[in-house]
Amino acid sequence: MPDDDIIVLIATPEGSEPVWLGYFSGDDREWRTVEGDTIEVTFWQHLPEPPPAAAHKLSRAQKKRIRKREANRAAIFAIDNDTE
Repeated sequence: MPDDDIIVLIATPEGSEPVWLGYFSGDDREWRTVEGDTIEVTFWQHLPEPPPAAAHKLSRAQKKRIRKREANRAAIFAIDNDTE
């Protein structure tokens, strides 16, 4: 069992969605969804580790494309809102 009140992935045989986020409530010894509803659980798994911070960094080419896209949007906005 996971530690009490730690959010994990849970699998359930009921409902149309078989995988949920949930936790094992140590107070009442029941599985609950993150919304607090009780649920029957057949399997559980800890959440995966997040990617390293370096994975979130953009390359120079990606930054250049973003700047170009933003400049184009600003130009279109200026043309669309020209009141002269």
